[in-house]
Amino acid sequence: MRRTNKTFSRTAVDMGLEQTVNAHAASRHTGMGSFIASKNARGRWMVTRSIRSAIVGSLMDSAGMNQIEDSTKDTQPHRVKRDHDDLMNLVSSICSTMNPLNIEPSNDLICVSSGKKMRDDI
Repeated sequence: MRRTNKTFSRTAVDMGLEQTVNAHAASRHTGMGSFIASKNARGRWMVTRSIRSAIVGSLMDSAGMNQIEDSTKDTQPHRVKRDHDDLMNLVSSICSTMNPLNIEPSNDLICVSSGKKMRDDI
């Protein structure tokens, strides 16, 4: 997007939106300070909050941006297998180094990052 007619002064849309929102929030006339200081502004915000939420929801629906959360995808066979494999990899990693939940007293020097006994000459 461009804010001027110059072709070289372009910025990403999301960055432009962020700058606009930040400038609006910092403004003395429309910013958060004036909003918090005005009892009437707070009252209007509370009264219209549910209406604004419904409008945004309707716009998201019409734009096809609302996704219904589907928890059944977590129970698909390939997903269950992948999660099980991840768990087994984690368990084998802990068992191949040192189980932090089952440490027996020892005079050996143990490397914290690998969980392995250090050489005697160290």
